[in-house]
Amino acid sequence: MGQHPDTSGDLIEIRDSKDFYGASCIGCVGLAVYFSEPWMALFLGSYSVWSFLRAVSGRVRVRVTEDGIVDETFRWYSPGLIRWEEIRDVREGRWGGIEIELLDEKTFLNRLSPLAVLARTISRLYGLGPAVINPMYFEGSRRELLEPLEAAFDSSVLAAARQNDPLGSGEAAP
Repeated sequence: MGQHPDTSGDLIEIRDSKDFYGASCIGCVGLAVYFSEPWMALFLGSYSVWSFLRAVSGRVRVRVTEDGIVDETFRWYSPGLIRWEEIRDVREGRWGGIEIELLDEKTFLNRLSPLAVLARTISRLYGLGPAVINPMYFEGSRRELLEPLEAAFDSSVLAAARQNDPLGSGEAAP
């Protein structure tokens, strides 16, 4: 933990947490040994293999680009690209998460898979919005993840304002 996300120009890459997935793997192996039920051992063993693969892969799960935030944390329900134009704010959220407040939640939900919508419906029960990044799954602290996300969002807002401002283009004001 404690590592900053890799950055390269306008791209920020946030990787799986080796600590979280390594601990999940070890914990599930221990539980699988403890429970003598074959179905439980099979379930926990499968989860421990999955956790082990996430711990050693170091794959990028969230990317910040010029276009927006690409969330591919869990392929089966992650939203993919959330464009800067769709985002109202990026901030600290409840339960330790990073909330991405959207301008039009209904349009966002309409483009997601049914499983993704179900996951967001469940998260609503905990008072979370439809777009949340959970730092527990990633390398770095919440602050180390939030600061570059906020800076990239602020930069996109500033770029959009400059694009619409005739004074920013060098033209004289009327």
